[in-house]
This record gives sequence, structure tokens and C-alpha cells, in this order.
Amino acid sequence: MAGIRSVVLWIGATLGVVCIALFAAGLVFGIKPYVVVSGSMEPEMPVGALALARAVPAVKVDVGDIVTVPRTSGAGVVTHRVVATDTDENGAILLTLKGDANLTNDPDEYRVATVGKHLATVPGLGYVAGSLRTPFGLVGVSIVVLVFALAVFVNPRARAAVSPARAAG
Repeated sequence: MAGIRSVVLWIGATLGVVCIALFAAGLVFGIKPYVVVSGSMEPEMPVGALALARAVPAVKVDVGDIVTVPRTSGAGVVTHRVVATDTDENGAILLTLKGDANLTNDPDEYRVATVGKHLATVPGLGYVAGSLRTPFGLVGVSIVVLVFALAVFVNPRARAAVSPARAAG
């Protein structure tokens, strides 16, 4: 039992360190995760992947880069490839984007000052991240936390050291 407890604690500690490191890297380097919900960028970014993007000024974006920008409708974001850049009469950056799997460019240009420039894609991890936002995912996380808490605070050796006569009296 002590071996299992030790393994559980090491796994928990390792996961904790990884989570803290990723959170800190996100804050320090401006990295933000996005879950890929459509197939418009396949095969480069499959549905269910977790995409990581770093905020950069729009002037540093080149044709061919993959960027995440707010939708022109204001509802969420879109992650597509830059096919053209332009500047309007006021000096604002205009991007024309297209999903790799789409036949045509996005219908509207995106007027942006900063964009999320694509860094990496982790296939499948978006499903995990998305499920953590559901009631089922929250229950699962709660169970995992409970298991780790029990592994930390319940010591089977201490229980065995207490004799039955002592416990009763």
C-alpha cells in the first residue's frame, strides 16, 4: 500500500509542477491556449487539438503565418492562415485569412492591432481541456483531488500503530 501511495504522490507532485510551470510560462510569455473546434485548419490543426498562441503586434505577422483573431461579428475567435496583409488609410493593419481546408478566403478582412501567433498544436488535448469545463469534467477533477488528498492525509501505518485497546479506551 505504501508503494501505491508513493506513486500517487509523485504523480500528483509532477502534475502540479507541470501545471504551475505552464501557467507561469503563459503569464511571462503571453501564451494562450485555444481549443480547435472546427476542421477549417486540418490537417495542420485537427478538431479537438489544443493550439497555443502568443500575442504579438499585427505588424510582425507575415503571409503564411497562422493567427488567432477576434471574429468580426464579435462572437469568439478564429484561427486561420494569413493570405494577405494591408494597411488602411488610418494605418490600421488589415488581414485577409483563410482556413487551410477552406476553398475561399474568409469573407471579411480583420482589422487588428495584435494577434495570437500560432506556436504549437497538441492533437487531442483540446478534448481534455474542453471536458474540464463540463459538470462531468468538474466531478472527475474533484475525484482526482480527493484521491490525492487521501493519499497525503491518510497514513495506513499510523492507523496500524494504534492498538485496538488504545483506540477503545
